[in-house]
Amino acid sequence: MSKFHINKHGVPAPCKAKPGNCPLGGDETHFGSREEAQEAIDKINEEKHGLLSEMKEQMKEQMKKMANEELLQITIANARSVGTGYNEEIEEFIRIAKEELLERMSK
Repeated sequence: MSKFHINKHGVPAPCKAKPGNCPLGGDETHFGSREEAQEAIDKINEEKHGLLSEMKEQMKEQMKKMANEELLQITIANARSVGTGYNEEIEEFIRIAKEELLERMSK
C-alpha cells in the first residue's frame, strides 16, 4: 500500500522512498491516503493561520480602544482649554466619558 506525505511544496504526494528512508520524516508524517494527508494540511493551515487571524482581530480591537482613549483625552484637553466656557457641566461630561471609556476597555 502506498503512503502519502506532505511534500516540500505543502501538498499531498505519494512517498517513493524505501520504508524508514524518507527525508520528510517517519510514520508520524505519513498518511494512508491522499485525503488523510490533505486533512492534515488543512488542520495545520487552520492552526497556523487561524491563530494569526484571531490575533489580527484582537489587534484591531486594541487599536479601537486606543483611538477612543486618545479621542477622549483630546476632548478633555479641549474642554479644559476653553477658559470661560469651562464649568460643572463640562466636568460632568468628562467624568461620564471617562467612565464609559473605562467600561468599554474592560470588555
